[in-house]
Amino acid sequence: MNQLLMEPVVQYGLAGVVAAQFALLFWLLKKLIKLLEDNQTLVAAQIKKNHELIADQTEATTNLNATIAELPKAVYLLKDKLISRPCIAKGEQGQ
Repeated sequence: MNQLLMEPVVQYGLAGVVAAQFALLFWLLKKLIKLLEDNQTLVAAQIKKNHELIADQTEATTNLNATIAELPKAVYLLKDKLISRPCIAKGEQGQ
């Protein structure tokens, strides 16, 4: 058995298999690095898009808060206008 492993054909065959495995390993590592770079680009684009969306939502929330802050003033103004008008039902209630 020991003699078989020492044959040049077997040794060259094993060296060829090792070389093929190294080639496959380097090819897979190259693909992995490319995939990671592409993934990093996509993540960076998504983060940028999220920042823009957050900025838009912050602006919308600020506008909504300003509108809500003005709402009680508008309700009190409407209440004052309604109180200042004469009641139409007064004449009907007395009859």
